[in-house]
Amino acid sequence: MRILLAATIAIMATFANAASVSIAWDVPIETNNVAGYIIHYGPASGDYTGTVDVGNVLSGRVDNVSGEDNSYYAISAYSEFGVQSGYSIELMWDVERAQLVPARPRNPHFIERLVAWFKRWFGRR
Repeated sequence: MRILLAATIAIMATFANAASVSIAWDVPIETNNVAGYIIHYGPASGDYTGTVDVGNVLSGRVDNVSGEDNSYYAISAYSEFGVQSGYSIELMWDVERAQLVPARPRNPHFIERLVAWFKRWFGRR
């Protein structure tokens, strides 16, 4: 089962009362294979200790977030059969700047390889 999650995500985020982070995203290609989306979050890059299943909508909220430490977020999609995509581009809540920003990829060629993977896996239809 093929599912799609954007290699690039248009993000709108708010951090309300140091208690929740709201995120909205777009997918570049419409697909009927996506049953829903999951927001993954955690205290360190790539270390996601919690998830929020938002269903088949393009936004969600993570509650009970510490306003004192940076936190990291990524989105994945899943099919009706439970097949899950890889993670989207990682985002970081930057406490110092008080905003959600793209986290710097650990590998500088990460985005190029992710786009190539999507093209191979999903192709153009």
